[in-house]
Amino acid sequence: MSETQTVEDPIEENPIVDLINHSLNQDYNKANEIFGDILGQKLDIALEQEKIKMADLVYNGDEEEEEEEETEMDTEELEELEMEDGVEELEDDDESSEDSEEDEIEDQEETDNEEEDV
Repeated sequence: MSETQTVEDPIEENPIVDLINHSLNQDYNKANEIFGDILGQKLDIALEQEKIKMADLVYNGDEEEEEEEETEMDTEELEELEMEDGVEELEDDDESSEDSEEDEIEDQEETDNEEEDV
């Protein structure tokens, strides 16, 4: 008969859960240590991604500059659309203010007529 070995998978603990648990238990020093570790890991990952992006830019060409130009053009188009929307809103506001002025004049005339009748 052959014996089967069971390999137990080590359970990885979530550092965020540990951070929360230590905070709830008022073990702020340990929570601060875990927070620093988490933040350091995130910073290392972001830094490594930027290094890769820069290396790609240096060794593979100016692809990023083309993307920036496209983004700049999109931004200019967006600004133009926003300006057009702003002009339309101003025109709408002018029309509504004219309507409200006319309504106020009519209301005042009705009030004056009612006062004369009394």
